[in-house]
Amino acid sequence: MTRQKTTLASKLLSQTQDARQHLQHTHKSPRRNTESLNGSLSRAQGIASSILNMSASDLDEFMASSEEDMQNENQQEITDRKKDERWSCQVQTLLSSKVPSSEKLLVLFLGKLEERDRLLGGVDPAST
Repeated sequence: MTRQKTTLASKLLSQTQDARQHLQHTHKSPRRNTESLNGSLSRAQGIASSILNMSASDLDEFMASSEEDMQNENQQEITDRKKDERWSCQVQTLLSSKVPSSEKLLVLFLGKLEERDRLLGGVDPAST
């Protein structure tokens, strides 16, 4: 029975992480390869400035805010990973205790299911 609960926990955690990644990928724009941009970066910035009718400093400020957004996304991924690790440890602790509490396990599993459902809120579950 413990093995089945561990498998269920692993599967639930995996599905939640997949939903989180799918959601992040749908919101992210394609990342740029900085090595290929180095040679023509200033020329591209000049063209972008003229198209957007922005000064070079305004364009730099705009690009800096995009970099901040990427850093915030990376921080969120780290936070989510730590939260998942804590959840997994809580499940393992309950399963390895002499008298596992089904009520506490139920609360943990329901919480993870609610998180997964919230992440999949507007996403087709068949696509994950």
